Amino acid sequence: PKNLKLLQNSTIFDTSKFIFMAFPPDTSASPETNSFRNSYLRIVVPLKSSPALSQAYTRFYDPGIRVGKTLELMDFIAGRICYRHLASLNDPEVFVVTASVEGVDIHDVELAANQDLVLEGFVSYTGRTTMEVKVVLLNENSDVVMNASFIFVARSRQTPGLPPRPHPKVPPLDLSTDPQPQPSNLLFAPGLAPPEQRAANASASTAKSLPSPEEMANIHSNLMSPPPPDSILMSQAIATKFEMSHASDKNLQGTVFGGLLMKDAFELGFVTAYRIGNGSYPKTSGIGDTTFFAPVPPGSILFLTATPTFALND
Repeated sequence: PKNLKLLQNSTIFDTSKFIFMAFPPDTSASPETNSFRNSYLRIVVPLKSSPALSQAYTRFYDPGIRVGKTLELMDFIAGRICYRHLASLNDPEVFVVTASVEGVDIHDVELAANQDLVLEGFVSYTGRTTMEVKVVLLNENSDVVMNASFIFVARSRQTPGLPPRPHPKVPPLDLSTDPQPQPSNLLFAPGLAPPEQRAANASASTAKSLPSPEEMANIHSNLMSPPPPDSILMSQAIATKFEMSHASDKNLQGTVFGGLLMKDAFELGFVTAYRIGNGSYPKTSGIGDTTFFAPVPPGSILFLTATPTFALND
């Protein structure tokens, strides 16, 4: 299909060795809606048969997969799934941007990079201009290794000197025609919470509101208690780095690929955890919500900062 070619013709990933699978087009839905089957993709990354590809996904200190690199790939696949969903609009001026990633669960951080990886995903929720894409990473035994929900926003390309184009309306999902095949149980969990609930959750963030009474009590206790003898100040554990973005980092819209930014942020956070972990390599059990506030043009000099906010010697 045409939008599988779009996935393969990428400057960010060499997908020439990837194996792509999709359902036959579902034409039973009404013209104004779309079936999740039309966005569903299953991609096999053949690490077992490609030593060069396996090396790119292998950690330097053990044979496990690189979490940041895999997260970058998941975001890349999620974006292409959105384009498959929007293909019915038949509008080349429509594009998508990553708005946020609502948590990444990691179930097997010890997965070795010498076996094939399988990624599955599809559009699981649609708003007026937003889409949620569920993506799971499976091992060769079809066990879930990682899963994440990516939130994308559809936009219309603007032409200087012409009146602004309205943002496109995303075709809503029509689940009434779907026989609900089960490529993985986790994929077909309930979709995104309603926008009102998501807004309420966002407003509860300490970036927008005061800490809860329980959080205030915890902060007060920490301030009043003497620090352990082996503790370090937060300011002593901050990690920073500068990074130049290049033309090869851009996505279809010409801005720096969001998955690359997530990979860089994760790896700096990993370094921070390593520094306060007495020289032992940390294991990643999950990644919190990620929010994108503005596009990054190629050529930008990025300044990344990672600050530890909690540590427990258990």
